[in-house]
Amino acid sequence: MTDLSPAWQDALEAYERHLRAERGLSEHTVRAYTGDLAQLAAHAEALAIRDPAGLHLRALRSFLASQQVRGRSRSTLSRRAAAVRRFTAWM
Repeated sequence: MTDLSPAWQDALEAYERHLRAERGLSEHTVRAYTGDLAQLAAHAEALAIRDPAGLHLRALRSFLASQQVRGRSRSTLSRRAAAVRRFTAWM
């Protein structure tokens, strides 16, 4: 996550704390979600979205489409979509 803007880093770190402390998710799930969201952040920054507050539906769809084009499995795509939904709802 070190290549991300400070706004993305702060948001992802705060969300990781939320997943651990308030949601009580397993270490494996937390690691998977934070990895998925770091990829979303990198994709968003490639689209010049430097702050999570600037996310829009087109960027989210673009991220998921890019994952599908890369051949990710249905279960991976479902988990990434769930991670994105929960993150944006949390924000």
